[in-house]
Order: sequence, then C-alpha cells, then structure tokens
Amino acid sequence: MTESEAESTDTSASRESARIVDVDETVFPVEVVLKATYWMTGRYDVEVKRDARRGCLCVEFRGLDGLLSEENANEAERRLRRDLIDFRTRMLIDQETRVIRDLLVAKAFDDGVES
Repeated sequence: MTESEAESTDTSASRESARIVDVDETVFPVEVVLKATYWMTGRYDVEVKRDARRGCLCVEFRGLDGLLSEENANEAERRLRRDLIDFRTRMLIDQETRVIRDLLVAKAFDDGVES
C-alpha cells in the first residue's frame, strides 16, 4: 500500500455518515432542543426526531456534504450538549423572572394615573 492509499484509507475510516445524539425530553424540552440545534444548521445538516418508544428526542447530525468527520461529529455533540444546558438555563431564568419583568414593563408604561 502506498502512502497516499494509506492516507485515503485513514480519512475514509475517520468519516461517518451521521452522528445521532439522544436527548432526554424530560430534562430538555423540545423547544430547548430546537433552539440549540438551530444555531448549528450553518455547519451541519440537523434533524430532530421523537422516539416515542424510548421516550427521547434523537438529534441527527450530518455534514453538509453528506459525510461527517469524526472530529466534526465530536464537536457537534459537544456543542449540542453545551447549548442544551445554556438554553435550558435561559428558559428557567425566563420562567423565574417573568412576573418581575412584567411588573417592570407595566410600571414603565404606567402613565401615573391612579384608578
């Protein structure tokens, strides 16, 4: 085997057609998964499916050219896990501060007239 044949074999062995990441929907609601995956669509072809039998969401990553290097697959998975935590935390903060935010907005638009 020549050196170039070995390189092409190594390259093809380190590529996969897709990476599937299972996401527990009881921890990360579908809205969070969609927000996290949306920002990845510029680099990857992303598909989100619900697996009712297993009770999870399956996020499938493919390269935009159809193939995905192992390095890119690992990076996509790491970024997804990081972004899931980020967007879930944002959702919790939004839920916890909604009443205060609504009061502040109402006060800002209050014309000072007492009812």
